[in-house]
Amino acid sequence: MSKLFLLPSELLTQNDIDRINKMFESPKKQTNKSKQYVQARALVCPVMSEQYYNIWTPEIDPLLIKHEESLMGHRPIVSYRLPAAVPMKYRILTFGVGSTNDVPLDRFGYCNYISPKHAVVFYDEIERRYELLNYSCYGTYVNNSLAANNEVSQYIKRNGKEHDEEKDIIVQCTESLSDSPEISDRKKRRISPLKRPFIKKGMKKCFCTPSNFESLTAGWEGSVPVPCGSVLSFGCMSFIFSVTNFPNDVLP
Repeated sequence: MSKLFLLPSELLTQNDIDRINKMFESPKKQTNKSKQYVQARALVCPVMSEQYYNIWTPEIDPLLIKHEESLMGHRPIVSYRLPAAVPMKYRILTFGVGSTNDVPLDRFGYCNYISPKHAVVFYDEIERRYELLNYSCYGTYVNNSLAANNEVSQYIKRNGKEHDEEKDIIVQCTESLSDSPEISDRKKRRISPLKRPFIKKGMKKCFCTPSNFESLTAGWEGSVPVPCGSVLSFGCMSFIFSVTNFPNDVLP
C-alpha cells in the first residue's frame, strides 16, 4: 500500500533539518562557546602581602597571564576571594581616587596619601615600552624609585618667611585622660602640612609614615619606565605591573 501522506521530516531538506537542530541546541553549550575574554595589554595586580600578589581576574584568559615573580621578589597567587587584578585594555591606564579612574585606588584599601588623579601608565609607541607619569603631590614609587612632579618640588622649596604659616600650622587636639593625665587639657602641636591628613577630623590612620613625604625633591619629574614585574606604590598600596601574552598587533 503506497503512502498517502508524507511525514514532516520528509518534506524538509537536510539543510533545513540542520538549521532547526541548531535552534534547539542546549543554551549552556551556546554560553560556553560564546564566552569571550577581553584583549588586555597588561594587568595591574594588587599586592596582598610582602610575598604575594593576586593575578586572578575574570576578564582575561588565564592562559595569557604570566606567572612570574615581580622585580622585588613577590610571587603570584590565583584567588577569586581576594581583590581581582585590573586589565589594561587600552594604551593608557589611570590611577586615582574614584570610579572615574581605571584603577580606583580607594577600592583596594585606605590611604591618606593618594590623589583623585594620581598617576598614568601608558604605552610609548616610539620606545615600545610602558611608562608611568605621576600627577600627585605625594609622588609614586616604581621599584622604590620616586616619580615626582613640579608641584612637589615647588612646594618643598618654599622656605621663606612669607611661607612660614603655610608650612607650619598650629593644630588644636584634645587627648583623653586615659592616655595621659598630665596632658589631658588641650595642647598645641606644630606639624607640617604634609602630616595634616593624620590629624584632620574624621580621617583614619594608614600605614604611611608622614616623614617619607617630606623629602620628595629627589624624585624624577619625567616619565619612568615600567617593565614587566614592576612594583607600583601609591601611598601604602602596591601593585604589580604584568604584561600579558597578547601580541601587540591585535591589541586596541
